[in-house]
Amino acid sequence: LPHVGGVFTSADSDRIRRLFRKLRGVIEERKLLFREQRVDSFQAYHNRANASGQQPPLPAIVVVIDRFAEFRAVHENDLVDLITFAREGRTYGVHLIIATDRPSAVPGNLAGNLELRYSLRMSDPNDSLYFIGKGDAATLDPAIPGRGLRRGRGLTEFQTALPVAGDSDEEQGQLLEAFSVRAAQAWRGPVGEPIQLLPE
Repeated sequence: LPHVGGVFTSADSDRIRRLFRKLRGVIEERKLLFREQRVDSFQAYHNRANASGQQPPLPAIVVVIDRFAEFRAVHENDLVDLITFAREGRTYGVHLIIATDRPSAVPGNLAGNLELRYSLRMSDPNDSLYFIGKGDAATLDPAIPGRGLRRGRGLTEFQTALPVAGDSDEEQGQLLEAFSVRAAQAWRGPVGEPIQLLPE
């Protein structure tokens, strides 16, 4: 997709460590910039930049980690960085999205810094209780695929779906890949810059 700057797998341990080092540097640079500009958040910076027309825009950075339990098994020593990104990142335009089918794999000191949580149906009420604070995700109707609960200040029901149909995971994967290609070809807005990582 045009807004994706790079994709790493759990096997890319060295690249992931360098990415985290780069993100730590981005947060520190933005701390200094915001202090100089006397703003206290990413949104405040952009409000001032839009009003003045003189400050360069800053891109929002979104880090998405899928299959978090597998990621944690390989990168346990990097969790301290994720906790920092979750705790400080939003203020400076660095956002963290974690997807997992095992909520208990997300340590409490990380989960406590995830402001918004989205849960599809869970089979174990204890997982639901741990993740969204109530066992309600275990009571969602299995006959309605894609129905879930969003935890913010309260619980809100939502409905999600894939933008393609398919009878198997393999077919859905192929259709999603074709959909992504068409979306990228149709996109006329700004694109994400490729992630440039310095060697160790």
